[in-house]
Amino acid sequence: MKRRNRLNNCVRYGICYPGGWNLVTIMVLGFILLLAPTGSMSLAAKHLPSAQEAFSGQEAIAAQQKKADEFIDLASAQLNRRQYQDCLETISRCRELEGILSSSQKQRLDRYAQEAENGLDILNRANQALNTGIEHLQANRLMEAKKQFDTAMALRKNLPADTVGQIEAQLDAIKSLQKEQKEQIKDLFKQSVKHYKQGSLAEAKSGFETIQQSGIELNWFDRGMDLVSVDGYLDKIAKKLAQEPQLAQPAGTAPEKGQPPTTAPRTGQTIAQEEPTRAAAAAEQAAPVKTRQSTIPPATVQKPTRPAAADDKNPPSIL
Repeated sequence: MKRRNRLNNCVRYGICYPGGWNLVTIMVLGFILLLAPTGSMSLAAKHLPSAQEAFSGQEAIAAQQKKADEFIDLASAQLNRRQYQDCLETISRCRELEGILSSSQKQRLDRYAQEAENGLDILNRANQALNTGIEHLQANRLMEAKKQFDTAMALRKNLPADTVGQIEAQLDAIKSLQKEQKEQIKDLFKQSVKHYKQGSLAEAKSGFETIQQSGIELNWFDRGMDLVSVDGYLDKIAKKLAQEPQLAQPAGTAPEKGQPPTTAPRTGQTIAQEEPTRAAAAAEQAAPVKTRQSTIPPATVQKPTRPAAADDKNPPSIL
């Protein structure tokens, strides 16, 4: 009975003894093992290198895109710090990876490049105004220097911190100089007003222009409660100079051909009738003329002597 059951199991399940395999099963497994190296295993080995290459290429592209993101982030940080030249150099290095850049990365690069170029142009204009202002400051033209520094400071929103610091330092220097020169400017204003009232328009004009170029504002109290400002005096001087004719030819100059030399001193009545400036000029010219005239003795003209007049109608009687 047991033998019969074992035979049935061998036919039905392929098991000829407990834990064993039948001959058919062994033959099938052997055939599969013989065919595997030349068939499926060789096919898998054939496709393995191409799969590895594809995986390596994807890793390289991912690494380059990550590097591009780092460049773009660096360019953004440099732009925020107003380091425009460094930003443009970073963008140029990033664009060397053009083949692997995504469309969003390209758009960010284009936007940052445009902002950096605009910022660099603003920085150049600010530096030019700063240098010009320093030249005016060295020449003590404080008003012109302040205008240039104010122009540069108006661009501070797009300037690096060190450039803004330089502009602020120059403006502080102007304030310090103006404070030191305030008393001198007040004295100069008084002197210029005095020259103006005396008729010395050239000296008055020079003084008022110096005050104007200093950039120091003189209020009503600084002007000694004078209602006329510096600009007002300059306007008055300009009108007077435009209406005033040219001064007469100075004494001591060579006379024109056929004209007698003008060496006669000017009279006090004539000077009094002239405007104050012409009076001052005439007074300066009169002094050397008098000196020259005093060294030349006047010519003596001898008149013929005549005997005492006789009365023709009543001749003297002859005794």
